[in-house]
Amino acid sequence: MSIDTKTIKGISDGIVSQLEQSLNTQFPLLPKAFNRVLSKSIASAFIMLTHYSNFIQLQQYVATCSANNITILGVTINPLNFWGSLIGVGDRGDGERAAHTVTVTVSQTGGVLDSGTQLISATNGFTYITSQSYALTSPSIEIEVQAANDEAGNAGVGAAGNLSNGDQISFVNPPATVGKNATVTGQTVTGADPESAEAYRQRVVIAYKRRKQGGAYIDYKSWGEEVDGIVNVYPYTGVNAGEMDIYSEATEASSGSADGIPTPSQLLAVKQSIEFDQNGKATRRPASTFINSYPITRTGFKVQVQGLSVDNAAQVQQDIETAVSDFFLSAEPFIEGLSVPPRSDTVSRTEVESVIIYIVKANNGTFVGANITLVDDTPVSVYQLGAGEKAKLLEITF
Repeated sequence: MSIDTKTIKGISDGIVSQLEQSLNTQFPLLPKAFNRVLSKSIASAFIMLTHYSNFIQLQQYVATCSANNITILGVTINPLNFWGSLIGVGDRGDGERAAHTVTVTVSQTGGVLDSGTQLISATNGFTYITSQSYALTSPSIEIEVQAANDEAGNAGVGAAGNLSNGDQISFVNPPATVGKNATVTGQTVTGADPESAEAYRQRVVIAYKRRKQGGAYIDYKSWGEEVDGIVNVYPYTGVNAGEMDIYSEATEASSGSADGIPTPSQLLAVKQSIEFDQNGKATRRPASTFINSYPITRTGFKVQVQGLSVDNAAQVQQDIETAVSDFFLSAEPFIEGLSVPPRSDTVSRTEVESVIIYIVKANNGTFVGANITLVDDTPVSVYQLGAGEKAKLLEITF
């Protein structure tokens, strides 16, 4: 059954037709004729009510509800955030401001570097501020700065605020007691982009499918993936009694790693998210459980395609490389009772060849086969991914 929304003209014409039949007469065709104006006014009211009813109907489902604020009778709600709070997901992630430790050269000891002093990066255009006052007691001091503003107007929030060790930032108005430039030496908070509405919607849908159970695998996965920039969490029962090993994967934008390896601050944030809720209360992991927070690992594979014979070889080779790379990236550990079948925790020569043959046949070509090896050239027939282990394509040759 489908609900078809009629147009104002369609409803108006219907009203005119019914009135003409009831009154056994025919109204004038002029658009300003009384009965035709009346019919359009009534039709407009029907259309408005229909659209409002349809909109309300969509708000009853997480997959279709609005992600914007709606004010009705003075009450403002965000339907998507409301559904998220009902299932315990919390509001959409606001993102994180990057925070770094930097080394400042002191030209005159004895003074104080005030809290809120501004520095700017020529690398990304972000403005950073000191988080507290610092006494200038030695020729160089280490201070902490946090992203506070950016050229995009996001108040310093986002992965673009992350800097690398060795980068330089400069004082906007350098005090006479310190040098103009400061050098980044570490990162205390990893900047992350705000969570998109669709990513949050998917998280809420998954939360309804996988209800929390007070310490089951799904709970650890849900808690860990609340951290900005974390896209996958793989929980395992630890080797030692009373421990949980949590492996996390991050976005490249937030971690700076093409392999999705989280930063130390992200791993700490995952551990804290599992231990404490949004209000800082220890309502999550069982009290007797200790959390080990680890990054995922990436195992690289090399593929050699043999005997490829096809027209437009360059384009076909590019298509094969893209498809094979996607195959390796899609492989992930299988956790019984948590992962959704079919399993994708093995890498085999047969599976790689099936990916290749699909593209080759689509281009009316042939190939002999494919060889897979590890980075040390060890041949691979079937490789089983271990705990927290994912795969990637290192190299493909033809």
